[in-house]
Amino acid sequence: MPKRQPRGRKPRTDPAEGKPRARRPQAARRGARTPRAAAPRRNEKDVLLRLEEILKQRIIGKDEAIARVANAIRIRRTHLDFHPARPDGAFLLVGPSGVGKTEFAFAVAEAILGEDRNVVVLDMADYTEEEDIADLLVTLYPGTDTFIEGSLTTPVRNNPRSIILLRGLENAHPAVHRMLLHILERGIIVDAQGEVAFDQTLLFATTRLHPDESETVEQIGFKRSTLSREDRCRRMLEERFGPELIAAFNEVLYFSSLTPEDVRRIARYKVQKVVERLKRQRRGVEISEKVYDTFIKEDEVARAGARYLNRALAENLFTPLSKFLLAHAEARNITVEVEGDRVVIHPTARMGR
Repeated sequence: MPKRQPRGRKPRTDPAEGKPRARRPQAARRGARTPRAAAPRRNEKDVLLRLEEILKQRIIGKDEAIARVANAIRIRRTHLDFHPARPDGAFLLVGPSGVGKTEFAFAVAEAILGEDRNVVVLDMADYTEEEDIADLLVTLYPGTDTFIEGSLTTPVRNNPRSIILLRGLENAHPAVHRMLLHILERGIIVDAQGEVAFDQTLLFATTRLHPDESETVEQIGFKRSTLSREDRCRRMLEERFGPELIAAFNEVLYFSSLTPEDVRRIARYKVQKVVERLKRQRRGVEISEKVYDTFIKEDEVARAGARYLNRALAENLFTPLSKFLLAHAEARNITVEVEGDRVVIHPTARMGR
């Protein structure tokens, strides 16, 4: 079988010598974004003290998970942990699709670093083969001194305070799990450019593995198991990833399904962020509560949680609102409400009318 060629662009050649030109690693591959270096914020102490309060503004129905993550980060940032070389925090988020696992990681990034763009997102479905692990690391193009950037180590080397999100950990090859265990236990890995330290990073991994995907009640003879749902879930995770990896996370957080009221609160938060941007453009928008009833349905929430909420908001609210804003450029105060079964938008003399 021919030897697999490394992925990435071919090295550029030097016109004078006809040889590959060495270059520094640039952006990470496979969709991973290299965040800008983030200096510690002046109000970081205040943020850490109020972290639960800040996260609850964006994360709905996950108060216990918020408290556990906040406590773990505060312990690490005040140097009270037993393993200072390990990441600032490592959290495994467990639950079905649409319950807010990815949103949770982005909310922590926004709270800690001031914006949620400082997240290195890696889809573990891209690392299903053992040789795929090389794509996570900086490597050398064969026969040259040209570096091929790594989708994990390049962003962390460029910004040691990166927040890393590994989506769908169950899809990754066991070799990736072993590398992750090394990071969580030692805090460093080595690639072609040398050591990469993860001691300032926050790492989140998500998985859809949960007891609902297997038998929810175990039976031994005629006696039912007394294991709790959380215990059954942990047993499933240890069987899939190994007990060492599960134990290496600071916290394993179990996300239950969202209720329609949870999704409604999330929708209000998202809409309010847009309304605040419009206020800065001297436009006020007032939205009736009944508007949310047009697209937040109990059966849809039970099926998909908040997974399609952004699309639903775009189709049912922002599309008609965008047309209205373009057609009524002079309107400063706008009301969005429901008449019959359709959303109607009209200008108002003043807000709060």
